[in-house]
Amino acid sequence: MEPDGIRSLPLRVRPHPDESLPGLLVRTATANRLRGPQRLLRVCGMRRTVAAGAGDPAAMEPLGRLLALPPERLLALSFAAADGTPQILGHRVPGDFVAAGQVRFCPRCLDDACYHRAWWALTLATACPIHAVRLVERCPRCQRTFAWHEPSLERCRCGVRFSRLPAAPVAAEDLGGLRAVHDLLRTPPDRLEGLAAELGVGDTLRLIYGLGCMATGTRRLARPLALAKRHPERAWRVLDAGWRACQDWPASFHRFLDDLRAGAPRRPKRFGLEKAYGPLPEWLGLHAGAPYAERARAALLEHAAAIPVLATRAPAVLARRAALPGDRACMTFTEACKTVGVSDWKLRSFAARHGLFIAGGGKGEPLLLDAAVIRSLADGVKALADRQRACAVLGVGPGTFDDLGRAGLLPPPAAGLAADLLRRRTWPIADLERIVDDVAVRVGRRPRGRAMMSLAEAACALGPLGLGMATVLGAIADGRLRPSPAGRGKRGLRRFAVPADTVRALRDELGAGMRRTLSLSQAAGILDVKTEVAYAWARRGLLPTAARPGERPERGRRVGEADLESFRRDYVTASELRGRSGLGASRKLALTLIARGATPVSGPSVDGARQYLFRRAEVDALLRGA
Repeated sequence: MEPDGIRSLPLRVRPHPDESLPGLLVRTATANRLRGPQRLLRVCGMRRTVAAGAGDPAAMEPLGRLLALPPERLLALSFAAADGTPQILGHRVPGDFVAAGQVRFCPRCLDDACYHRAWWALTLATACPIHAVRLVERCPRCQRTFAWHEPSLERCRCGVRFSRLPAAPVAAEDLGGLRAVHDLLRTPPDRLEGLAAELGVGDTLRLIYGLGCMATGTRRLARPLALAKRHPERAWRVLDAGWRACQDWPASFHRFLDDLRAGAPRRPKRFGLEKAYGPLPEWLGLHAGAPYAERARAALLEHAAAIPVLATRAPAVLARRAALPGDRACMTFTEACKTVGVSDWKLRSFAARHGLFIAGGGKGEPLLLDAAVIRSLADGVKALADRQRACAVLGVGPGTFDDLGRAGLLPPPAAGLAADLLRRRTWPIADLERIVDDVAVRVGRRPRGRAMMSLAEAACALGPLGLGMATVLGAIADGRLRPSPAGRGKRGLRRFAVPADTVRALRDELGAGMRRTLSLSQAAGILDVKTEVAYAWARRGLLPTAARPGERPERGRRVGEADLESFRRDYVTASELRGRSGLGASRKLALTLIARGATPVSGPSVDGARQYLFRRAEVDALLRGA
């Protein structure tokens, strides 16, 4: 029977697991001594090219009857899935990554086993990762480009054996990416791992190719077929660079992003993601919605959010930064102003003084600050009270607050970054509340049938004596006044009340004591010295004094008449001795006494007082000896 009229195949060929369907047709035609694989298609009623016929899902049924193979087995070897989607070895891949009509092969692989590997149809497969040689697609003798209508996979029509063709060697270290893609295509879809299992081989290929082009400096992402034809040596380098960025996702991708950031100074952008990562953000935006683009975009945002010095206004990055732990997050200057609750000019000058800016500051670039520092600063500001708020915490008016300060009952003003930011006198709220707590721990039951006064009313009752809230708090501290609850809904010292009769008794007691004593001004008049000299002697303890309740030691002190007389007996000034026998009336009498051997206990050369003071007994002994 003539070959053209053959209806069934006497010899059947068993396909290899990684063989392509067009290659199987060529081997089948050769085994049955047909002129070419087109004869098989014509028997099945198709007048199409081998590549087109082998890629038609509708042709699997007649070809299966002709080759005595299940149609689904042929479909797995085909370059098209059942729905017409391009595929290689059962893995769906983008159409521009499959060159079904292009025939190329590795001579070393054909020498090992003479059949066409399906993965050679990958557009970017320009080298063999197994033997580290370039794939061949043209006969070196006749310069014919290989095609599927060839009668055999063993020899060219000019007689050259394909397995003996010379192949240019390739550095094996540059084929890591191509080797990984080769392994992915040979792995069944249900046994994939890592990123390929999540995205599939097709999307993984797109991601590898895109990242590889950026890593190798291919500014515009050329079509894979154009890149493989014009620069076949760049194709495997692109795959190698892209695979390095994806092999242990996401750590490898973050290393890839670090490499992109290293080139940021050479990019024309002022700031932002495109300044830091080059064309990657734009490329991901163009392919938004694709699984591989969304996966890479999420990793990119995570990487950018974790770098406080990376200035950007991208809302997605800022939102992720806000969700990071405090020690890693950062915030923009505007967010910092809102967090702390101060004006921008105040925070700007404060941050510049203390070096809090970590990025930005020019040509529209956003200013960035360490979020942990700003949150700590905001907490510090909330813990401070200015004069108005401090009055509210204590439940007193401004005048009473100032009296408490003069009496030394207020805590020291706050210091530190938060106080420096506010640039006004502030007090720690906790210390102010401690004043109220000291009164609260002494609260007893409210006495029945007794009139009560608030602490402010008690201070007013002591007002005629020149006393106030400081005296009331001092009397509570030493037990002379017993506070009771004043009622609910009140704050600070307004929460307490004291018995009215106890306040009147305290007023009478303090008034009687004050009538038996002299103020320092009055004592200075009796001693015939200036008031400031009397204060200096009182501070030294030379002039005994008693403090008024609630007053600081240097204010409001009283001198008892007995103490004053004792002072006059023990000490003497030069002015008192002027005119006595042997001393004369010189204004320099104090210096004369010192020259004669008298030792002053106070004076300009001793403690800075304006007038010299001597011990009376020592001066009398000196005069008797003279």
